[in-house]
Amino acid sequence: MNAHMVLAAAAAALLAGTSAGAFQNDGVDIDLDEILPISAAAQTERDRTLTGLNFDLSEHGLSVDALRSVGSDGIADYWVGVVDDTQVCIVGYIPGNDWVAASTCSTVSEFYRQGLGLGLGKGGDDGTEAYLLPADIDPSQLRLPSAASPFGTAQAQGAVLFALDPTGPKPAPTEVKRENGVSFHFAPLANPEQ
Repeated sequence: MNAHMVLAAAAAALLAGTSAGAFQNDGVDIDLDEILPISAAAQTERDRTLTGLNFDLSEHGLSVDALRSVGSDGIADYWVGVVDDTQVCIVGYIPGNDWVAASTCSTVSEFYRQGLGLGLGKGGDDGTEAYLLPADIDPSQLRLPSAASPFGTAQAQGAVLFALDPTGPKPAPTEVKRENGVSFHFAPLANPEQ
């Protein structure tokens, strides 16, 4: 890969669960298939589009077989993956001659409590921030700037993913109270210049 300015600002969180069973968090049973339904979906050809890239997924224990495509924001393409039913990961890829790819993971427990965020870019204005949320959290519950562009198609596929322009206004930290008593704490990625 050419020398790229990769802004891999990664703030992540995942609470409890695995695609194989339920986990406990604060006395609440959490099932990975319920908080990230796409993780149980059968893989399609679209999920395997990272195959030809020279991008090492093994840093997080990921393999192409574990990835599920969740769409594009017009700048980057995104995939989610689960590692050993204990971690949730997001992978972002900006195509082109000077392509950029980045990934980040978190425990299922942290994901359930905070979601997962990934920032990547080539420098200048050519970048994006993406946030993966548990299925029971709707982006409309967060205090997002009007420039936020939620991925409706990703939500329909069993993943809630939205993207923001990293140079635009930042969303505010937000707490969402769940009916089961476990709060979700959204926090935007920090600007790398700060």
